[in-house]
Amino acid sequence: MARRTKAEMAIIKENQAKIDTLLKGNNAEMAAFRAVLAIWKRQTEDEQSSKCTSHDNGIGFSQADATHGSVLAEWMMGFGWNHVTTRDDAAKDGKFRRRPAGSMRRAGKMTTRVDIAKELAWKYRAQLRMIAYGA
Repeated sequence: MARRTKAEMAIIKENQAKIDTLLKGNNAEMAAFRAVLAIWKRQTEDEQSSKCTSHDNGIGFSQADATHGSVLAEWMMGFGWNHVTTRDDAAKDGKFRRRPAGSMRRAGKMTTRVDIAKELAWKYRAQLRMIAYGA
């Protein structure tokens, strides 16, 4: 892999600053929801269905976050919400049908879904930059 020039690194830093601003701004909650869905969509199909990480490809959730991220993404998209919505339908359009207002048990304590979404979005912001800007 070739080294990046100073100009390329400046563009990458600028794009990362845009992502960081988005995740801290007024619409941080909405940005976090979209971020979780974008990362979930990058998981491979078998990782999505098993809610774990089976490929070490640097894309999608890590093993530690795969279960919580997948459950949160599927919940937001409405998977299992009614008899019509299936995983394939939800993954196809990638829209969230439910707002993550409730709580989830994580590491032995109750945490709001919004907090989990924000935490995951911040943790995977480099991947979000790659999704949005390609580098």
